Amino acid sequence: MPYVVNGIGTWYWGKSDIHGLKGVCEACGRSGELLSFDTRTFIVVFFVPVFPLGRKRILEQCPSCKRHRVIKYKDWLKLKNVSLPEAIDSYRSSPNDRDKAIEVLQLCVACQDGQALDEVSAIASSAFANDADMQNLIGGTHAYFSRYESAESAFRASLAVKDDPEIRNALARNLLYQSRPDEAWELIAHDLQEESEMRGGLALLIAESYQTWGMHDAAQTVLDETIRVLPQLESDKDYKRLRKIATKYHGSDKKLKPKLLAPPKALKSQGRKSSGLVPVAIAALVIFGGMGLFAFSSWNAASHRKVHVVNGLSTPYNVSVNGDSHALPPQSHSVVEVAEGEVTVSVENTVVPIPDQTFHIGSTFFARLFDNDVHVINPDRAGVILWEEIEYTERGDEDSDYDYKLHAGEFHRVYSGIDYPFEEFPETVELPSGNPVHKTRIDVFNALGAPAVAMMLYRDANPKLAQEFISQKALLEPENVSAFGSALRLLPTEQSMSLLQKLTTIRPICIDAHRNYQNAMERIRPDVDLVGEYRNLLAEAPEDPDRIYLLGRITVDDDESYRLIEKAASCDPPSPQAIGALGYRHFTMGDFQKGTELYEKAVKLAPGNQPLLYYQMMILVAAERFDDAMKIYSMLDPWLIDAPYEDVYMAYRKGGRLELDSHVKKLLGQSMYRDDPESAKLLQANSDYIAAYVDGNIEQAIKASEPIEEPAMDFARAVMKGDLQAAAGLLMASERMETSHAIMLGVMLEDAGDLATANRLKDFAKGQLQKQGPDMKQVADWLYGDVTPDPEDVLNTRIVPSWKAVVLVAMAKQQPEYRERYLNLAEKLNFDRRFPHLTIKELIASSMHAADSATAE
Repeated sequence: MPYVVNGIGTWYWGKSDIHGLKGVCEACGRSGELLSFDTRTFIVVFFVPVFPLGRKRILEQCPSCKRHRVIKYKDWLKLKNVSLPEAIDSYRSSPNDRDKAIEVLQLCVACQDGQALDEVSAIASSAFANDADMQNLIGGTHAYFSRYESAESAFRASLAVKDDPEIRNALARNLLYQSRPDEAWELIAHDLQEESEMRGGLALLIAESYQTWGMHDAAQTVLDETIRVLPQLESDKDYKRLRKIATKYHGSDKKLKPKLLAPPKALKSQGRKSSGLVPVAIAALVIFGGMGLFAFSSWNAASHRKVHVVNGLSTPYNVSVNGDSHALPPQSHSVVEVAEGEVTVSVENTVVPIPDQTFHIGSTFFARLFDNDVHVINPDRAGVILWEEIEYTERGDEDSDYDYKLHAGEFHRVYSGIDYPFEEFPETVELPSGNPVHKTRIDVFNALGAPAVAMMLYRDANPKLAQEFISQKALLEPENVSAFGSALRLLPTEQSMSLLQKLTTIRPICIDAHRNYQNAMERIRPDVDLVGEYRNLLAEAPEDPDRIYLLGRITVDDDESYRLIEKAASCDPPSPQAIGALGYRHFTMGDFQKGTELYEKAVKLAPGNQPLLYYQMMILVAAERFDDAMKIYSMLDPWLIDAPYEDVYMAYRKGGRLELDSHVKKLLGQSMYRDDPESAKLLQANSDYIAAYVDGNIEQAIKASEPIEEPAMDFARAVMKGDLQAAAGLLMASERMETSHAIMLGVMLEDAGDLATANRLKDFAKGQLQKQGPDMKQVADWLYGDVTPDPEDVLNTRIVPSWKAVVLVAMAKQQPEYRERYLNLAEKLNFDRRFPHLTIKELIASSMHAADSATAE
């Protein structure tokens, strides 16, 4: 090999007659495009060729370590122009001579002569039509020259004679180079264990081929089946990378650039035959033209500075950079070029206007060409940039260094020392002297929703940044219900109200923003005339169905409320939320059939609306339509799911233990469980606990719940064990548990004769209810005040069905004359078989029994 020290030595100059082959380097073992080409060796001074030495043929040069084989050019020409023609002539005279056929095919490959191969393979294919090994050799030679259709014909001819796993592997790889992963998978899927090492590698190539075409769900299926049959692959770095990609792009159709799968390809010549004068001329150009070229290059660089523009929103918008408009897709980035100086950025067509912003970009004349800083602007300030650093080592250890940071809330940020801006890390890099190296990258981070990102920022000891990020996200995406909820949890009350008030000024109005505003105002500022405020809003557009609905949902008088909501649902076009509200009324009255019909209608009018989808799922569960409920569950933002393991519960109700085990197995294959043994343990424990409790096996449920160490589970265990004193202590020590549990436990303590604890619990429940909205305050008055409610008001109250079941049980004790009506509805609303279903069921039964006993007496 040539050798250079401080720019002086020998080196190759020029390339022609290039042939590329995807293969594995015999020296370093890395895969890549192995290049063969004609070149000339030169003496170089400061890497400038000045004196020619001789011509060479380079054979299969590795892109990583640069190792290769060398043959003198005249010897190469002799092999190609003498030896190969002689072998062809000899074979033509004896076409059935197997040894001569093999020799000439191998010479075609060695001389990289595709034309000669065409002639020889046509004769050999016919002469050895029933020779499986020869057909395989012919297929391999065609594949070497990227002639995949011809290679496929030969491989299939070989398989027709003899079904050989190695040939099926070769055919599968050939099909992948033709972008036919379905057929490749069919060839190897049924016997992955045979030649497991080779088949495992092929399966990974098939998965990557699917990912290349954006078929990430198909890739997931291949990986799942491969790891089921070949669990030893789980530690393979390529498997881990492909699994991570499949999880990240699940449900997406984004096409990705392959890393493992890149077919050999014919390449054009790069350079010409070089004489001794050419390098001298180059040296002169370098000397006399260098300064002018540097000055021009510096000026050109100043006029074409790259800036990465990031859209952090889930909707597209246009951005104008110094007057040039660019379309930005959702959650993406684009590259624009600007001249150095002040840069003005303006945003068009967002729901909430974003003011114009400016930033400065500049550098010095001499430093400009060496300035590799990456400029990133995020006009909406709601994007998240992920900065990552990884360590490459010879062994590729799992313990290699890794670091990351999330940056959010900034309009302009400059990154220095970035190796891969908005690109994935390569699988391998060259290691100088075998020593580890660190590489960095940045990219738009959209793997998690806004609430999860906000919690990560908060966890990283940056609560102010977390609050600013989630506020901006909620403000610019008023339909993003999960961002709303996260903002209301993270922001102080004053900031929450300020955010909501801003959102209520958006036109056309955003219903979910107004719903959140109404709920918060009823809880925090009950003194404000909210009804009057929304009457004024309706007066601006009296026929607007959404405004009619918003007034109806906060109107105290139930008859007027119902009239307004029904009117909003009957408009043309109707308000989907009003139709959902009517469905919710039927839901709380135990009419699941009618409620389901109304929610289906509402969701058709507002597809994707998360609150409507959530309640549609809940009423489908109540109606025991678990297949449909699970479909809706898959469409929901995880941050909207109140009950953990909702899908686990639905799977068990849908198909019993068999369905549950199948569902849990799928979940355990996901990275959040596969990479976190503790989470996997909790998933299994919760699954076993839910199954036992739904079956009514209290003893087994208590045992299954032991690994679950949470206050809510501690409370449930205490109730299941009958230790009501302990349950009361746990409940009153935490304000995060459902107040309905306090109401329920109070009834149980009264029945048990522990009036002192029952009274303390009543005071606690009353205090919790009075901190909430008007409906809950009304319940507090009914249960713990001096108000004697109209039974119709109790039956028609629109609180959450699981809460309402408990309230009805408690009211049955206070108003025994309406006990039967209360308990019949409570029984319907106690549809959720999870805790405390059995406890409520017992309370209903004991109350009915008491009523029967009283009647008998």
